[in-house]
Amino acid sequence: NFKKFSFIILTFSFSYFLSDLIFTKIFYDNFFKDNSKKNNNIENVRIAHPIFHHHAKKNSIQIEDHGVRGTSKFITNSLGFKDRENREIDYKTKKKRIIFLGDSFTEGIFLNYEETFVGIIDNYFRSENPSIEVLNAGLSSYSPIIYYHKIKYFLKEGLKFDHLVVFIDISDIENEAIHYEYNEKDNSVKTKKVEESSFLSRYAYLVRFLNKNLYLTYVVLDSFHNKFFPTPHQKHLTQEQFIKYTVSNRYIRDKWTINDSVFAKYKLGIKKSLENMLLLKDLCKENDIKFTIVVYPWISQIFHKHVNSKQVNIWKNFSEKNKNQFINLFPLFVNDNDDKKQINDKIKKYFIPFDVHYNAQGNKIIAESFLKLFKY
Repeated sequence: NFKKFSFIILTFSFSYFLSDLIFTKIFYDNFFKDNSKKNNNIENVRIAHPIFHHHAKKNSIQIEDHGVRGTSKFITNSLGFKDRENREIDYKTKKKRIIFLGDSFTEGIFLNYEETFVGIIDNYFRSENPSIEVLNAGLSSYSPIIYYHKIKYFLKEGLKFDHLVVFIDISDIENEAIHYEYNEKDNSVKTKKVEESSFLSRYAYLVRFLNKNLYLTYVVLDSFHNKFFPTPHQKHLTQEQFIKYTVSNRYIRDKWTINDSVFAKYKLGIKKSLENMLLLKDLCKENDIKFTIVVYPWISQIFHKHVNSKQVNIWKNFSEKNKNQFINLFPLFVNDNDDKKQINDKIKKYFIPFDVHYNAQGNKIIAESFLKLFKY
């Protein structure tokens, strides 16, 4: 009986996986799979760079499809910086020029340029003080190692500017600790190699293998995972569930400011961030460029009322020591007196639904507050 049962199970399993393989290769890949490749626009405009890891194409216009987050226009100028229109940027100018630098928050991901805080600040100066020019050198997944090498690259190219404003992000610490390293052989920023023996690497490989070769099995296991281990990218989650997940310890990118164990894990990222920001600050000093650091909270810092966050203290201390301008935007969003409902309402009001980035309204109050505090 055991042999017969084992034979039935093996036969069923073999038949199932064979059928899944045939379905995936013949039917799914050709008829059901989304071949529109909506993300091609994102991949086309965002390109690799031989020195500072990644950049954007020069004078490009792309409509980026962000799924449930809608669409936005990604327009770049002749430097490959996000801008209001395709335009030629002179390397030298008689105007006073301010360059903004940061990651996806500074880029204004999911938003058109005019909705981003840099775009709003740019519009203000063009209207109120045309002698000042604003440029946005920020891009998704940047961190201090890229900030430094990007500015160093453009200074060598001959780009002249008077003030560098770095909106340093909480996730920069993770990028510095895990994702990037400097390659001395070719003087460039590279992606760190992940050990293939690691659990996460093997797990990611298995997910990719199932999705590509055994789609039905992937769907079944993915549904099971989503039910018992929900993530913020699932379409069926409510906004409340998304917020609950994002502020929990299951989502750790921003938890080094809150959770001591995550802080200990990311100490290398803090050390490297400070080192690269010091290099950047010194580079600005050598070129007679003013230097400003700006900090702002993520959803978790608002939810947990961390107005005196490690993010604030680290960069405030850095700025005091190095005598650069420091702007703290945490008090804009974090209030010790807020109750749970007020906090949730604030998050819904200022952040893109089902995402950790600020929406157009959030960007607007960031821009307005920055303009009140910024000394240029």
